[in-house]
Amino acid sequence: MSSMLLGERITNLMELQNTSKKQVCESLHIHPSTFSGYLSGKRQPSYDILMRMAAYFNTTCDYLLGYTPPQNSMLDLSDDAVAILQACGNLSPEGQDILKDEIKLILHHYQKQPK
Repeated sequence: MSSMLLGERITNLMELQNTSKKQVCESLHIHPSTFSGYLSGKRQPSYDILMRMAAYFNTTCDYLLGYTPPQNSMLDLSDDAVAILQACGNLSPEGQDILKDEIKLILHHYQKQPK
């Protein structure tokens, strides 16, 4: 297993879920410096921490360790989702930045709504 791969996958999951390092550390009861070590590849999580990370990010230990490919692929997306992604790809970099900011606001708003 590449320890750098673990850090990259965790970082990608954090971006996808719009989660901060602080939120992850608090939820998993991990010291920020320890978590930074996982992200940089300088430290390896224990089995218990790895299991908690997988549960937190709603993924598998195999994915975090690099034994399985990313779970989300274009094949898993609906036609509407693919069309939206293609339209986003046609925007200028500035337009993409604006869209990302708008999506973050929408996600933030709906994550606070009662289910």
